[in-house]
Amino acid sequence: MKIVLSILFVMLLVFSCKKKKESAPEEPAPVVENGTLAVKINSYDSLGYPEAKTYSTSIFINGTGYSVDTNGNASLSLPPGTYFPSVLRTKYEGVPFSANVSSNVTSSVTSFVARNSPYALQINSGNAVNQDSITLSLTLNKAIPAGKQVKFAVLMGTNTLVSVNSYTVFNEFYLTQTSNPKFNICSGALKTAINQLPTLTNFYLLAVPVTYGNYYSTILNKNILVGDNLPVAGASTPSIQLTKTW
Repeated sequence: MKIVLSILFVMLLVFSCKKKKESAPEEPAPVVENGTLAVKINSYDSLGYPEAKTYSTSIFINGTGYSVDTNGNASLSLPPGTYFPSVLRTKYEGVPFSANVSSNVTSSVTSFVARNSPYALQINSGNAVNQDSITLSLTLNKAIPAGKQVKFAVLMGTNTLVSVNSYTVFNEFYLTQTSNPKFNICSGALKTAINQLPTLTNFYLLAVPVTYGNYYSTILNKNILVGDNLPVAGASTPSIQLTKTW
């Protein structure tokens, strides 16, 4: 009898311990603390010079509900992760960038916006003379302030669809006057690309005023033109066709 009671006691003890173990409360999931993203936005004016004055700017964190209106500097509390903010300002163009946020850490990132160029540039005519001389007759739509200059990009392609989003190669130049009857654009990457074309090949040139100009985007993995003049009325000047004769 004593043996039976001992066995029953042991069984009850084991069952009781097992039940207690099964009913033990689960440990709460660890709390993930936000990090801070500190964003600084620089800006460039209508001639490509850095601006000291600040303007209202909106920063949106793509794919989330986070956004903030700022005068150029902002701090956002965000969960850890990689983000791709967008910067919007009226008559300005931003560039794509990324930011990594870690828990309980302040991560700083700097980007910029550039004013869209207020200039339009007309190609009146062109002449492909030889490997060292390809001239364009260029006219700006308005005067350049004294002592200043206007940056523009000449884009080249081998079809009529050459545009700021579709071109083979480009160079950047500066104008100091509104009328430029024989502006030689045969230099740098343009010169190399055109001289490598077979003889009697047609090519197309488009001249686009810009403020900031060329920027290599690691997000898009390509060069982009920042601060072009597309919002300007009459700015979509058709490209000009020339022929390599040498």
